Amino acid sequence: MFEYESEGLLGMRMKHAKTEFAAKNFIAALVEAEEVLDQHPDNTEALMLVGDASLELGEALGAAASFCRVLEFEPDNILAHSGLSIARFELTDFDAALDSASEALERAPEHAEAIYVQGLIYEAQGEAGPAKTAFERAHSLAPEHYPLLVLTSPEEWEEVIEAAKTLLHPDLQAWLDGVNVIIKTSPLLEQLREHTPPLSPSSLALYQGKSPHLSEDPWLVKPPGIDLFELNLCRAALREGDLVGPVANGLRREAVEWLSLPKGTYPVGQDPDE
Repeated sequence: MFEYESEGLLGMRMKHAKTEFAAKNFIAALVEAEEVLDQHPDNTEALMLVGDASLELGEALGAAASFCRVLEFEPDNILAHSGLSIARFELTDFDAALDSASEALERAPEHAEAIYVQGLIYEAQGEAGPAKTAFERAHSLAPEHYPLLVLTSPEEWEEVIEAAKTLLHPDLQAWLDGVNVIIKTSPLLEQLREHTPPLSPSSLALYQGKSPHLSEDPWLVKPPGIDLFELNLCRAALREGDLVGPVANGLRREAVEWLSLPKGTYPVGQDPDE
């Protein structure tokens, strides 16, 4: 009877975790899956969910650990290999990421996600030809999930940036006054690896220079500029439907980071009176 009840409770927990994940409540999904693992540490379904939720939350180290654990039990798990390739890409471990993508493709040669990740890795390594080939192949296999990138013309960027600023809280708009906003293709690897763990190659924006000293007022001492990364922003625009929102999110994140404010401070689109 105890085993039956335990299995029933496990099923209920996993169903709830999956429901939360589908609703994009990734923290709740992660907590629920981790509670399953407290009682069933080798449950590969819960481990996969922890890996997927961790990726969504930007916790690539935790995701990599979960996918590696799955592969100890299921070395032919294609989704775990593909997920691990994403986590390793996010950690800028490009050689290992390619290895994981290759492991997935050895088992499923038309696995679009792994092919797309290959494209991201090649692009980050400056290999434009192989990247283009991979992106086109992923698009041909799953066009709705992997649309081809459409870049914004240089003439449109100034208008997009100004529109994005209007979505920010007035305090941040005032802080951004005088801060140069510069369009760059992609972040430099050395920029990402200045941090531990590394920042994501998919970062939308990064402020220039070092964060202010504790003795300095970050509202008055500002960075030389904020870099916006064209390829990452245009990819985010494909997911979200427009470019203004991702630009606003990137600017807000860097401002909040520079100002050492809690992550949830000044959400985009918040009523200034709230």
